[in-house]
Amino acid sequence: RMRALNPLLVGELPDPKNEWKTSSWMDLLGDRLLFTYKAKGSKLGEELYVSDGTPAGSKLLKDLNPGPSSSSPRGFHRLGSRVFFGAVDANGGRVPFAGDGTPSGTRALGSVPQGAFLSPTPHGFVTWDGRAWFLGERWGNDIVFYTDPKAQGIQGFFPKTVGQGYTFQSFFHLYQGRLLLFGDQTPIHETLPWVFEIKARKGGYGLTRLDFLPPNLEVYEALNLEGGMLLVARNRNGRGSLEVWRSDGTKAGTRKLFVGYFFWEKKGFFLRIGSRRAVFRYGTELWVSDGTKLGTHRWDLDLRGKPLFTSPSIMGMGHGLLLFQARTERLGNEPWAWFPGAHGRPLGQGCGGSLLQTPELELSDPVLGKGFSASGRGAVPGKAGLLLLGRPSSRSTRLPSLASLPCRLFLDFRHFWLPLRSFKVGPAGGWMQRYQLPSLAVLRGETFAFQALFAMGASRFEVSNAYVATFGE
Repeated sequence: RMRALNPLLVGELPDPKNEWKTSSWMDLLGDRLLFTYKAKGSKLGEELYVSDGTPAGSKLLKDLNPGPSSSSPRGFHRLGSRVFFGAVDANGGRVPFAGDGTPSGTRALGSVPQGAFLSPTPHGFVTWDGRAWFLGERWGNDIVFYTDPKAQGIQGFFPKTVGQGYTFQSFFHLYQGRLLLFGDQTPIHETLPWVFEIKARKGGYGLTRLDFLPPNLEVYEALNLEGGMLLVARNRNGRGSLEVWRSDGTKAGTRKLFVGYFFWEKKGFFLRIGSRRAVFRYGTELWVSDGTKLGTHRWDLDLRGKPLFTSPSIMGMGHGLLLFQARTERLGNEPWAWFPGAHGRPLGQGCGGSLLQTPELELSDPVLGKGFSASGRGAVPGKAGLLLLGRPSSRSTRLPSLASLPCRLFLDFRHFWLPLRSFKVGPAGGWMQRYQLPSLAVLRGETFAFQALFAMGASRFEVSNAYVATFGE
């Protein structure tokens, strides 16, 4: 059953045109939406606006390029209590900005190094080693930028060139606390894929080349599952064939799982289902993978008719189910829902922690008769924490806090909730607890919300994001 919604028109957004995805010109920071907008009849260009969800609370945040010229903010990405993006400044150059949702707290991070620019936008934002990292471009080569610990300016950069030619198709990936950098280099008449690990060195940072992948494997996306990474890549030795690999970052732990004969989506290829599995579309079929050769196979579900469904289109996860559209000979195109067993997904944002990282909660899949682990990072070291369990709520509860972002609980306290055992945050801001689950059939398909709560003294709190988990096999 679908519930009717009453939408409220806040403003008419600018046409994103073909070159901009919707996600590139807006992002959510706490209770506020930051977005790019050009007001009709205004003497300003395309500038940075903010909205709290009401017409009265939707307004210009800051004219980043004063006057009629547009700053055209693009590439929004939230890290902790800051949103990063690229915009054109008064000098006509596209430079990186950071904002906290206020006019005074939104400012340029400084000019990029000579010869470097952010075209079309800064991208690949991650938090690592207490800094914000992102990618830009310099004379046709992708380069790495990183900020100072307070995210008030660019502290350094270095090119990724590993010889003559151009570097491109780059992206960051965080794996077990390591910052990996995937990309390609194009010398004369060939392409050489590579993987680097960024490591702290005396006086700065450096790149260490890794060799756990075979040569000529061009990686486009990485996804973390239990025990390793799933990688989608194109093998340049196999006439551009699509391949799915699993790797733990070592040669011995890297193996091929799937080979296709034409390429599909380069980005957004995988949809993660909890901590153990991911689904992907190949041609007219859905496939599922748990990171093993045996567990990577076509998804053969009989949808009340033969042949099996074709031309599937994954829509996402909702109410403990995988939602997708598919076609059968008998029914034609129809929406379908499938219960994939134990799984979960994060919900909302945390508050507190550090400037660039709020507390983040992650759960392993809650398997009946086995249990699950709850782990996190980004909390204040040494603080005591408490994991709360309850039914997920459609409305959040605001807590008193000194954090710059609002602290909200996503549990329904009107019906059922309980605290699980407490824990202590480690010196690096992380924590982990293990919980057992009984093997009760009545719990199969039941969905609960989990959230970590940290007492900061004087009735003030910080919280993690919520994690909505469904019990099952």
